[in-house]
Amino acid sequence: PVYGTIGAIMLAQVLVNTVFGTRVISAALIQVHPDLARAAMLGGVGRFTVMFRILVPILRTQIFNGWLLVFARAMRDVG
Repeated sequence: PVYGTIGAIMLAQVLVNTVFGTRVISAALIQVHPDLARAAMLGGVGRFTVMFRILVPILRTQIFNGWLLVFARAMRDVG
């Protein structure tokens, strides 16, 4: 009952295209200097807060670009 359903197709596309999204995000993370996170942690901020208050706003454009790349590749393959 699962073979050929939209859920199975979506799962397969996510698994296949995760590599491309990971490349975009890892390249963006390399460009962010680690001293930003260290300075925040020395100020008493937790890791979760550092991620969502500092890293996500800086990387917002790259996260969107990675999502767009994965979405475009998935739509090309699904059609």
